[in-house]
Amino acid sequence: MIEQLMQRKNIKYLLPLLGGALLILGFKWFGPQEEKEAVIFALVRDALTTMHLQPKEMNDELSAEIFDSYMETLDFNKLFFTQEDVDELSYYRTVLDDAFYATNTQFFELSFNKVSQGIQRSKGIFTTLLSSPLDYSADDEVISNPEKRDFAANGDALILQWEKHLKWRILSRIYEKDKAQKEDAKTDVEVEIKDFVSLEMSAREKELETQQEWFDNLMDIARIEWFGMYLNAYCESYDPHTSYLAPQQNENFELSMTGQFEGIGAGLKQDGDYIGIERIIAGSACWRQGDLEAGDRIIAVAQGDQEAVDVVGYKVRDGIKLIRGKKGTEVRLTVKKKDGTRQIIPIIRDVVELESTFARSAILDGQVFKKTDSVFVKTKDIGTKTGYIKLPKFYVNFYNESNHNAAEDVKNEIIKLKAQGVDGIIL
Repeated sequence: MIEQLMQRKNIKYLLPLLGGALLILGFKWFGPQEEKEAVIFALVRDALTTMHLQPKEMNDELSAEIFDSYMETLDFNKLFFTQEDVDELSYYRTVLDDAFYATNTQFFELSFNKVSQGIQRSKGIFTTLLSSPLDYSADDEVISNPEKRDFAANGDALILQWEKHLKWRILSRIYEKDKAQKEDAKTDVEVEIKDFVSLEMSAREKELETQQEWFDNLMDIARIEWFGMYLNAYCESYDPHTSYLAPQQNENFELSMTGQFEGIGAGLKQDGDYIGIERIIAGSACWRQGDLEAGDRIIAVAQGDQEAVDVVGYKVRDGIKLIRGKKGTEVRLTVKKKDGTRQIIPIIRDVVELESTFARSAILDGQVFKKTDSVFVKTKDIGTKTGYIKLPKFYVNFYNESNHNAAEDVKNEIIKLKAQGVDGIIL
């Protein structure tokens, strides 16, 4: 958890903190969620106060900064909270420093409940408003920049704020669609010009779809990730490069940094209530096994010969937890093929490398081409030999020094290009 905050060598200083925290609080780890959060809070606090290169004094001024940052994270668009909610939460604005030292998570509990209620309230508001045409005859004004917008005073004002917000978005859609259809009509006489009523209905239906998808994504955020947002308000008050990563975020970070993971090597996507196979990564475990195909839908997942878990209705992020696993272990996928048949596919997990992550090189041989009528024609040869290295991103494996890291890979590509006698190298 903390290892992503600090340099790798600082792990040796974290271990005593971790051991002490677990000795004192470990009996709570298997208790209620709130007690687990208190343990995590204590670990982050101890890391910040004992390991950070520039520790700060936690006081009322810093507490206010943390409060403002956290509130902005919770409701940047000012569409969930009312001013009444903010006033209630503001009691804690200058006492978060005390909560930090006492590992008191009471403010998080209150704010989490408030934002959860606010999200549900907002769903009801936008669903009702978008169920019928809005009134576009009023001379309304909307502040599109949330940073310059105030929180709605109360529930009634929030409905009005949502109504103006949706009108602006729908009218923007109508304007773009109307502009596009008139442009198309200039070159195609068969284009049907839709009137405002038709455009409004289409735009409103699309907006409802967009808002519902946004709501569903918010519902997918686990409580521990909301808690991570709270902890990050503390971490980022120290400096912008210090962060706490909740478990799922940590896993994604490690995948991003290492370019590899242990699993089957299939790209997954949400396909209605199903987890669908979007693509098979060449050379991966499922590619070598051969039965899994793009377009298959996963119905159930079993760990070896254990009982299968029905995953219909699962989100991709939840299904991944069952499908990924240690190298050498077996996972059995029950899939529905594109022709409607069902098949159980056993796959032995392996390390999957995302080749697009790693540094690669090529030789530019000095030939110059010009594109004419979609065909490239050689125009001259300038007689140079240039190396080209593409580094898509920086990457490193924190846990295994024998695996890929960007510095070593670029060094090896340079050695390879120099051995081929290049005149220069473009990175």
